[in-house]
Amino acid sequence: VLDKTGTITRAQGDRPRYHGDPLEPDEERAVATLVRQSNHPVSRALAGFFAPPDRATAVAAYREVPGCGIEGRVEGKMLRIGSADWIGVPDAPAGTWIACDGRVRGVFHSRYAYRRGWQQLLAAWQARGAVYLVSGDTEKERDFLSAYLPPERLHFRQHPQDKMDFVARLQANGDSVFMLGDGLNDAGALRQADLGMVVAESSNNFTPACDAILAADAFDRLEEFRRYARTGIRIVIAAFVLAALYNVVGLSFAVRGLLSPVIAAILMPLSSVSVVAFGLALSSIFAPPETGERAD
Repeated sequence: VLDKTGTITRAQGDRPRYHGDPLEPDEERAVATLVRQSNHPVSRALAGFFAPPDRATAVAAYREVPGCGIEGRVEGKMLRIGSADWIGVPDAPAGTWIACDGRVRGVFHSRYAYRRGWQQLLAAWQARGAVYLVSGDTEKERDFLSAYLPPERLHFRQHPQDKMDFVARLQANGDSVFMLGDGLNDAGALRQADLGMVVAESSNNFTPACDAILAADAFDRLEEFRRYARTGIRIVIAAFVLAALYNVVGLSFAVRGLLSPVIAAILMPLSSVSVVAFGLALSSIFAPPETGERAD
Protein backbone atom coordinates (compact mmCIF):
# COMPACT_ATOMS: atom_id res chain seq x y z
CA VAL A 1 0.00 0.00 0.00
CA LEU A 2 1.52 3.30 -1.15
CA ASP A 3 0.91 6.89 -0.26
CA LYS A 4 1.53 9.40 -3.06
CA THR A 5 2.52 12.92 -1.98
CA GLY A 6 5.92 12.89 -0.32
CA THR A 7 6.26 9.13 -0.88
CA ILE A 8 6.45 8.34 -4.58
CA THR A 9 6.47 12.07 -5.43
CA ARG A 10 8.70 14.90 -4.29
CA ALA A 11 8.46 18.67 -4.43
CA GLN A 12 10.23 20.11 -7.46
CA GLY A 13 12.90 22.74 -7.01
CA ASP A 14 10.83 25.63 -8.34
CA ARG A 15 8.83 27.77 -5.93
CA PRO A 16 5.11 27.19 -5.39
CA ARG A 17 2.83 29.54 -7.31
CA TYR A 18 0.54 31.83 -5.33
CA HIS A 19 -2.84 33.05 -6.59
CA GLY A 20 -5.05 35.39 -4.62
CA ASP A 21 -4.99 38.64 -2.67
CA PRO A 22 -1.45 39.93 -2.09
CA LEU A 23 -0.27 39.15 1.43
CA GLU A 24 0.83 42.02 3.63
CA PRO A 25 4.38 41.82 5.02
CA ASP A 26 3.11 40.91 8.50
CA GLU A 27 0.88 38.23 6.98
CA GLU A 28 3.79 36.76 5.02
CA ARG A 29 5.87 36.67 8.21
CA ALA A 30 3.05 34.96 10.10
CA VAL A 31 2.51 32.35 7.36
CA ALA A 32 6.26 31.68 7.11
CA THR A 33 6.40 31.14 10.87
CA LEU A 34 3.42 28.80 10.92
CA VAL A 35 4.47 26.51 8.04
CA ARG A 36 7.88 26.03 9.67
CA GLN A 37 6.17 24.21 12.54
CA SER A 38 5.26 21.27 10.28
CA ASN A 39 7.31 18.56 8.57
CA HIS A 40 4.66 17.82 5.95
CA PRO A 41 6.04 17.94 2.37
CA VAL A 42 3.63 20.73 1.43
CA SER A 43 4.61 22.78 4.49
CA ARG A 44 8.28 22.34 3.63
CA ALA A 45 7.61 23.50 0.08
CA LEU A 46 5.78 26.61 1.35
CA ALA A 47 8.59 27.34 3.81
CA GLY A 48 10.90 27.67 0.82
CA PHE A 49 8.56 30.23 -0.77
CA PHE A 50 8.95 32.80 2.00
CA ALA A 51 12.09 34.38 3.34
CA PRO A 52 12.93 33.18 6.86
CA PRO A 53 11.20 35.35 9.51
CA ASP A 54 13.43 38.22 10.59
CA ARG A 55 12.70 37.53 14.25
CA ALA A 56 11.56 34.70 16.46
CA THR A 57 7.80 34.69 16.86
CA ALA A 58 5.70 32.56 19.17
CA VAL A 59 2.92 30.40 17.75
CA ALA A 60 -0.11 29.93 19.98
CA ALA A 61 -2.94 27.39 19.69
CA TYR A 62 -1.01 25.46 17.06
CA ARG A 63 -2.83 22.45 15.67
CA GLU A 64 -2.02 20.05 12.85
CA VAL A 65 -5.01 18.14 11.52
CA PRO A 66 -3.90 15.07 9.50
CA GLY A 67 -5.34 15.11 6.01
CA CYS A 68 -6.55 18.71 6.37
CA GLY A 69 -3.87 21.25 7.28
CA ILE A 70 -2.42 23.37 10.07
CA GLU A 71 -3.63 26.34 12.07
CA GLY A 72 -2.33 28.63 14.76
CA ARG A 73 -2.25 32.19 16.10
CA VAL A 74 0.80 34.23 15.11
CA GLU A 75 1.18 37.89 16.13
CA GLY A 76 -2.52 38.10 16.87
CA LYS A 77 -3.57 36.64 13.51
CA MET A 78 -5.45 33.33 13.40
CA LEU A 79 -4.14 31.46 10.38
CA ARG A 80 -5.45 28.30 8.77
CA ILE A 81 -3.50 26.65 5.93
CA GLY A 82 -4.68 23.51 4.19
CA SER A 83 -7.16 21.90 1.84
CA ALA A 84 -10.04 23.77 0.26
CA ASP A 85 -12.68 21.75 2.13
CA TRP A 86 -11.03 22.41 5.47
CA ILE A 87 -10.55 26.11 4.80
CA GLY A 88 -14.20 26.46 3.81
CA VAL A 89 -14.14 26.72 0.01
CA PRO A 90 -15.31 23.20 -0.96
CA ASP A 91 -15.90 23.91 -4.64
CA ALA A 92 -12.54 25.60 -5.16
CA PRO A 93 -9.66 24.08 -7.17
CA ALA A 94 -7.20 21.80 -5.43
CA GLY A 95 -4.25 23.47 -3.75
CA THR A 96 -3.04 24.72 -0.39
CA TRP A 97 -5.36 27.49 0.73
CA ILE A 98 -4.65 30.23 3.26
CA ALA A 99 -7.21 31.93 5.49
CA CYS A 100 -6.36 34.76 7.89
CA ASP A 101 -8.82 35.59 10.67
CA GLY A 102 -11.51 33.65 8.83
CA ARG A 103 -10.96 35.40 5.50
CA VAL A 104 -9.66 33.35 2.57
CA ARG A 105 -6.61 35.07 1.14
CA GLY A 106 -5.42 32.81 -1.67
CA VAL A 107 -4.03 29.46 -2.73
CA PHE A 108 -0.61 27.94 -3.37
CA HIS A 109 -0.04 25.44 -6.14
CA SER A 110 3.05 23.26 -5.74
CA ARG A 111 4.50 21.15 -8.52
CA TYR A 112 5.48 17.60 -7.69
CA ALA A 113 7.61 15.17 -9.65
CA TYR A 114 7.66 11.41 -9.32
CA ARG A 115 10.73 9.91 -7.75
CA ARG A 116 13.29 8.18 -9.91
CA GLY A 117 12.61 4.47 -10.36
CA TRP A 118 9.00 4.49 -9.16
CA GLN A 119 7.68 2.71 -12.29
CA GLN A 120 10.21 -0.11 -11.93
CA LEU A 121 9.33 -0.42 -8.25
CA LEU A 122 5.61 -0.78 -9.00
CA ALA A 123 6.32 -3.35 -11.72
CA ALA A 124 8.52 -5.43 -9.40
CA TRP A 125 5.94 -5.39 -6.60
CA GLN A 126 3.00 -6.18 -8.87
CA ALA A 127 4.85 -9.28 -10.04
CA ARG A 128 4.58 -10.62 -6.48
CA GLY A 129 1.23 -9.33 -5.23
CA ALA A 130 -1.42 -6.63 -5.21
CA VAL A 131 -0.32 -2.99 -5.04
CA TYR A 132 -2.69 -0.23 -3.92
CA LEU A 133 -2.27 3.54 -3.92
CA VAL A 134 -4.11 5.25 -1.06
CA SER A 135 -3.71 9.02 -1.14
CA GLY A 136 -5.26 12.04 0.51
CA ASP A 137 -4.81 13.98 -2.73
CA THR A 138 -7.55 14.70 -5.26
CA GLU A 139 -8.16 12.52 -8.32
CA LYS A 140 -6.40 14.86 -10.73
CA GLU A 141 -3.77 12.21 -11.55
CA ARG A 142 -6.03 9.16 -11.68
CA ASP A 143 -5.81 8.89 -15.47
CA PHE A 144 -2.02 9.12 -15.42
CA LEU A 145 -1.59 6.54 -12.65
CA SER A 146 -4.11 4.17 -14.27
CA ALA A 147 -1.38 3.31 -16.77
CA TYR A 148 0.64 1.77 -13.93
CA LEU A 149 -1.98 0.45 -11.50
CA PRO A 150 -5.48 -0.97 -12.08
CA PRO A 151 -8.05 1.84 -11.59
CA GLU A 152 -9.86 -0.13 -8.88
CA ARG A 153 -6.64 -0.06 -6.82
CA LEU A 154 -6.35 3.73 -6.87
CA HIS A 155 -7.97 5.42 -3.88
CA PHE A 156 -7.95 9.21 -3.49
CA ARG A 157 -9.32 11.71 -0.95
CA GLN A 158 -8.42 9.31 1.84
CA HIS A 159 -8.12 10.67 5.38
CA PRO A 160 -5.62 9.11 7.83
CA GLN A 161 -8.37 7.02 9.42
CA ASP A 162 -9.45 5.82 5.96
CA LYS A 163 -5.89 4.67 5.24
CA MET A 164 -5.65 2.78 8.51
CA ASP A 165 -9.06 1.15 7.94
CA PHE A 166 -8.01 0.17 4.42
CA VAL A 167 -4.92 -1.63 5.73
CA ALA A 168 -7.02 -3.33 8.41
CA ARG A 169 -9.50 -4.60 5.79
CA LEU A 170 -6.68 -6.15 3.76
CA GLN A 171 -5.35 -7.84 6.89
CA ALA A 172 -8.82 -9.13 7.74
CA ASN A 173 -8.77 -10.89 4.36
CA GLY A 174 -5.57 -12.68 5.36
CA ASP A 175 -3.11 -10.38 3.55
CA SER A 176 0.26 -9.32 4.94
CA VAL A 177 0.55 -5.59 4.30
CA PHE A 178 3.61 -3.45 3.62
CA MET A 179 2.77 0.25 3.96
CA LEU A 180 5.05 2.90 2.42
CA GLY A 181 4.25 6.47 3.43
CA ASP A 182 5.68 9.86 4.37
CA GLY A 183 5.14 9.36 8.09
CA LEU A 184 2.69 12.16 8.88
CA ASN A 185 -0.80 11.50 7.56
CA ASP A 186 0.08 7.82 7.32
CA ALA A 187 1.02 7.24 10.97
CA GLY A 188 -2.04 5.11 11.76
CA ALA A 189 -1.70 3.00 8.61
CA LEU A 190 2.03 2.55 9.19
CA ARG A 191 1.38 1.30 12.70
CA GLN A 192 -1.44 -0.97 11.55
CA ALA A 193 0.53 -2.57 8.70
CA ASP A 194 2.67 -5.66 9.18
CA LEU A 195 5.62 -3.58 7.96
CA GLY A 196 5.58 0.21 7.86
CA MET A 197 8.30 2.22 6.14
CA VAL A 198 8.69 5.99 5.84
CA VAL A 199 10.36 7.83 2.96
CA ALA A 200 12.20 10.73 4.62
CA GLU A 201 13.57 13.80 2.85
CA SER A 202 15.69 14.75 5.88
CA SER A 203 17.13 13.11 8.97
CA ASN A 204 14.82 15.24 11.11
CA ASN A 205 11.80 13.21 10.03
CA PHE A 206 11.34 11.22 13.23
CA THR A 207 8.49 8.74 12.86
CA PRO A 208 8.07 6.38 15.81
CA ALA A 209 5.01 4.78 14.17
CA CYS A 210 7.10 3.07 11.48
CA ASP A 211 9.40 0.05 11.46
CA ALA A 212 12.01 1.54 9.11
CA ILE A 213 13.01 4.87 7.57
CA LEU A 214 14.28 5.09 3.98
CA ALA A 215 16.32 8.09 2.84
CA ALA A 216 14.47 9.67 -0.08
CA ASP A 217 17.57 9.73 -2.31
CA ALA A 218 17.76 5.92 -2.02
CA PHE A 219 14.14 5.38 -3.06
CA ASP A 220 15.06 3.78 -6.38
CA ARG A 221 17.15 1.17 -4.52
CA LEU A 222 14.31 -0.08 -2.32
CA GLU A 223 13.87 -3.27 -4.34
CA GLU A 224 17.62 -3.93 -4.04
CA PHE A 225 17.33 -3.56 -0.27
CA ARG A 226 14.41 -6.00 -0.20
CA ARG A 227 16.37 -8.61 -2.12
CA TYR A 228 19.40 -8.06 0.10
CA ALA A 229 17.26 -8.49 3.23
CA ARG A 230 15.87 -11.77 1.89
CA THR A 231 19.40 -12.89 1.09
CA GLY A 232 20.43 -11.96 4.63
CA ILE A 233 17.74 -14.25 6.05
CA ARG A 234 19.03 -17.11 3.91
CA ILE A 235 22.60 -16.42 5.05
CA VAL A 236 21.54 -16.58 8.70
CA ILE A 237 19.78 -19.91 8.10
CA ALA A 238 22.84 -21.24 6.26
CA ALA A 239 25.06 -20.12 9.15
CA PHE A 240 22.89 -22.07 11.61
CA VAL A 241 23.16 -25.15 9.40
CA LEU A 242 26.96 -24.73 9.20
CA ALA A 243 27.21 -24.35 12.98
CA ALA A 244 25.07 -27.44 13.52
CA LEU A 245 27.20 -29.54 11.16
CA TYR A 246 30.39 -28.25 12.78
CA ASN A 247 29.14 -29.27 16.22
CA VAL A 248 27.85 -32.65 15.04
CA VAL A 249 31.25 -33.48 13.53
CA GLY A 250 33.06 -32.16 16.60
CA LEU A 251 30.79 -34.09 18.94
CA SER A 252 31.48 -37.33 17.06
CA PHE A 253 35.19 -36.88 17.76
CA ALA A 254 34.67 -35.76 21.34
CA VAL A 255 32.50 -38.72 22.46
CA ARG A 256 35.16 -41.13 21.19
CA GLY A 257 37.90 -39.36 23.07
CA LEU A 258 39.90 -38.62 19.93
CA LEU A 259 40.59 -34.98 20.82
CA SER A 260 42.89 -33.72 23.54
CA PRO A 261 41.55 -31.00 25.85
CA VAL A 262 43.91 -28.48 24.27
CA ILE A 263 42.67 -29.21 20.74
CA ALA A 264 39.04 -29.11 21.92
CA ALA A 265 39.67 -25.73 23.60
CA ILE A 266 41.02 -24.40 20.30
CA LEU A 267 38.22 -25.79 18.13
CA MET A 268 35.36 -24.43 20.28
CA PRO A 269 36.02 -20.72 19.59
CA LEU A 270 36.88 -21.58 15.99
CA SER A 271 33.23 -22.62 15.62
CA SER A 272 32.09 -19.05 16.29
CA VAL A 273 34.86 -17.57 14.16
CA SER A 274 33.97 -19.78 11.19
CA VAL A 275 30.27 -18.89 11.38
CA VAL A 276 31.04 -15.14 11.57
CA ALA A 277 33.52 -15.38 8.70
CA PHE A 278 30.96 -17.34 6.65
CA GLY A 279 28.30 -14.69 7.23
CA LEU A 280 30.60 -11.77 6.45
CA ALA A 281 31.90 -13.41 3.28
CA LEU A 282 28.45 -14.15 1.85
CA SER A 283 27.11 -10.73 2.90
CA SER A 284 29.95 -9.06 0.99
CA ILE A 285 29.37 -11.22 -2.08
CA PHE A 286 25.61 -10.54 -2.25
CA ALA A 287 25.65 -6.90 -1.11
CA PRO A 288 24.13 -4.39 -3.58
CA PRO A 289 26.87 -2.55 -5.52
CA GLU A 290 27.96 0.81 -4.19
CA THR A 291 26.85 3.81 -6.24
CA GLY A 292 27.71 7.49 -6.03
CA GLU A 293 24.59 8.54 -7.92
CA ARG A 294 22.02 10.63 -6.14
CA ALA A 295 18.37 11.18 -6.98
CA ASP A 296 17.73 14.21 -9.17
